[in-house]
Amino acid sequence: MHVSDWLQPPLMPETLIAELERLGSELDSALAGLMDATGTNSAEQRAAEIERIARVLAKRGTVLDAFETWLHTTPNARATARGRQYWQEALQRLQQADARRAEQLGALLAALGTQLQQRIAQRALFIYQRGTP
Repeated sequence: MHVSDWLQPPLMPETLIAELERLGSELDSALAGLMDATGTNSAEQRAAEIERIARVLAKRGTVLDAFETWLHTTPNARATARGRQYWQEALQRLQQADARRAEQLGALLAALGTQLQQRIAQRALFIYQRGTP
């Protein structure tokens, strides 16, 4: 299904939640891939994993927008589906999982930044030492 299809009526909350959970699992996998790539010297591998994470986050953002749109539909449309509180709680659980993932991603990117700074400092020292007699 194309990303823009999520915003087309009728919005089915069960389908949206299932897709958000699937994308959450995909994001967990991508974060694990980035964690594995952090230990390597391959900038290409790390860049590929970061790009994968960005694609998943973009998809999740679109599906979350569709879900929030559904939450704000008329009460009659929501009444047919288990009740608004149930879906708000489902969205809250997903947001908590996303907050955990965001913390993990932030820590991974900070570690990558630290590694990059260390490599730049080592390279600068090497270049400086080569230039001194």
